[in-house]
Amino acid sequence: MNNGNDWNQSGGERDGQVPATAAGAGHPLADNAFDFGHYMETLKLVFERAKDTPILKAIVLLSSIWLAWGLLTGMAMTVAHFIGGNMASGLLGMVFGAMGLLMIPLYFVVMAIEAALYDPMQRNLFHNERELGGPMDVIKGTMSKFVPAILGVVALMFTVGVGMVLCVLPGLAAAFLFSQAPYLMIVHDRGLVDAFKESMSRAMAHWHVLVMGIALLFAVAFVVGICFAVTSVVLGILSSLFAPLGFLGQPIMQWVFSVIFAVVGFLVSMTSFGLIDELEMHGKIQRA
Repeated sequence: MNNGNDWNQSGGERDGQVPATAAGAGHPLADNAFDFGHYMETLKLVFERAKDTPILKAIVLLSSIWLAWGLLTGMAMTVAHFIGGNMASGLLGMVFGAMGLLMIPLYFVVMAIEAALYDPMQRNLFHNERELGGPMDVIKGTMSKFVPAILGVVALMFTVGVGMVLCVLPGLAAAFLFSQAPYLMIVHDRGLVDAFKESMSRAMAHWHVLVMGIALLFAVAFVVGICFAVTSVVLGILSSLFAPLGFLGQPIMQWVFSVIFAVVGFLVSMTSFGLIDELEMHGKIQRA
């Protein structure tokens, strides 16, 4: 049972548009009765389809890079704690400072690969393509979309960053209006400029769909934030008794919560962008 959210129809265009029958009679989009309940039903559908693929595992695998980095830093800090001395601490600081600079481009690469996962997820949802192999196969498969993904991610982050520096609000507006640009470049093969223009028009036309996703992300962030704060307090108490627990426990805790938010963020984004794909083909919906 999917309440009409059947993205598993035959036919349709490969550029990401859903088949013409996908929002037929009885579908909440066609009936102009779309509300948060329908959004959640669609999100549930996306999750059910995603968990049957290695896509979510690929996100976890990509996130493990930051876990490895955190544990490496924690072990170095543990060694420095037991060895002591300003020289050892200074040397480790220089080494990890230099390595930290190398992590900046790696961060953008990982973000681009995660964004490129929209492509296999979209094909799974709209075209029922499920033979994706394992997590590494999925990651390797995104290489054909890596160039538009890295361009879209870097351009979006630069635009939002400039807006934040100017006066915060322009940055938030840019994030809202242009959030779909990487998706459009990856899934719909749009050029950089066209993707930003289309993202703005889609965001203005279907802002309520994006707002539902943002509200859900804020709710998840609130719950995760509380759990993170409580865990940090407990870890801080334990660290006061034995410092290495903090050095090694902190990156593990951060990784767990970052994976949760990364997975939820991917599912919510895919839900919002997928619904807007339908709306772009079948007309606008009204906010219930």
